[in-house]
Amino acid sequence: YVAETWDFADIIDSQDKANMMYDPTGPYTRNAAKGFARLIDDIIIAAAFADVVTGEERGSSVLWSNQANQIQTEASTGGLTIAKLRAAKKRNLMNEERGKWWLVISPSQLDNLLGTTEVTSGDYNTVRALVHGEVDSFMGFTFLVSNRLPVTSGGKRRCLAFTEGAIGFVEQKSMDTRVSERDDKNYNTQIWASTMIGAVRSEETKVMEIQCHEA
Repeated sequence: YVAETWDFADIIDSQDKANMMYDPTGPYTRNAAKGFARLIDDIIIAAAFADVVTGEERGSSVLWSNQANQIQTEASTGGLTIAKLRAAKKRNLMNEERGKWWLVISPSQLDNLLGTTEVTSGDYNTVRALVHGEVDSFMGFTFLVSNRLPVTSGGKRRCLAFTEGAIGFVEQKSMDTRVSERDDKNYNTQIWASTMIGAVRSEETKVMEIQCHEA
C-alpha cells in the first residue's frame, strides 16, 4: 500500500451565510464527505487496473496490461452483452474463483444489456428488473453502477469485475472534519476535511476488466 493524504478546504463568506435562510455549513460538510466517498471509489478503481510493485525490495512490477487472461478487450463497437458475461463467468470458473463477484458498470452497460436480450428471451425479464433496480444480480455477478470508471482513448469503458480479497484498501487516517472561523480570511467560516487512504490489487485472478464500447 502507498497511502496518500487528501485534504479539502472551502471558505463560506459571511455575507453568503447572512443571505441564506439556513446555515450552509451542514450541507457543505456533507458534500465534503460525499466528495471523499467518490475519491475512495476513484482510488480503488485506479488500483484495480494499476501496475503493482512487488518483491522484498520493491524491485519488480506486475503489469496489468500483461494480464491478458483477465482482460476482455473490445476491438469493435460491442457494448456489454450476455456473451461477454458468459465468457467472464467461464474465466472465473476456470480460475477456480467461485466466491461472490461484483461487476461495476456505467449506466450505458445496463442499457446495452436491455438491448441485447430479445423479448422472447428468458433473460429479458431479469435484465429489465436489473435496469429498474428491482434486482442487483445477474449471471453470477452483483452489479454496481458507477460513473467513475475510466474510458480508453478508443472509447471503451473499462468495466471492473472483482471478488473478495481482490483489492486491498487501507485507511491510515480516518476522515477528520473541522468547521472553524478564519481570522485571516475576514472571519469567514472554513469547512476542512482530511484523510489518508490507499489501495492495491492483491490477486490477479480475482480482478477482471471487461471493455465495452461507449459512444
